[in-house]
Amino acid sequence: MTLKEANELVARISTVLDINIHNLKSKSRKADIILERRAFMKLLSETGMTTKNVGSVFNQSHSNVICSNKKHNDFVEIRDKEYLSVFEKIKKEFILRADSLDNAIHSLLEILMTENSLRHDELISCSRKNKKLKKEIQYLKDQLNMLNK
Repeated sequence: MTLKEANELVARISTVLDINIHNLKSKSRKADIILERRAFMKLLSETGMTTKNVGSVFNQSHSNVICSNKKHNDFVEIRDKEYLSVFEKIKKEFILRADSLDNAIHSLLEILMTENSLRHDELISCSRKNKKLKKEIQYLKDQLNMLNK
């Protein structure tokens, strides 16, 4: 996932869940904001993004992302109800939105492939017409040469 896609995904999910995106990207240390940010960081890390890129989404360093992911694992291990509730809520939207994005990309690729196929067929048809025209031109030239002799 690219930085742009990650930023758009976080923004869309934040809007749907009524999470203040500016607070997520701030240096705020309020507990509820930290829990939400931690959930997003973990989910983005699981998409294969580097910790540096995940940190860039939230204006944090890569080491903060590593620490956040460790804390996520700790909260999951001790089954912290508050954190798990926040994480599951964000995870559901994350999966839904990420799948929607993948489906949209897949649909666009199919449209482009179809358009390319049509263009290819059109080019082949034009090429065949050109070959026929070249043959006709050559035939006419030959006829002219015969008449001129």
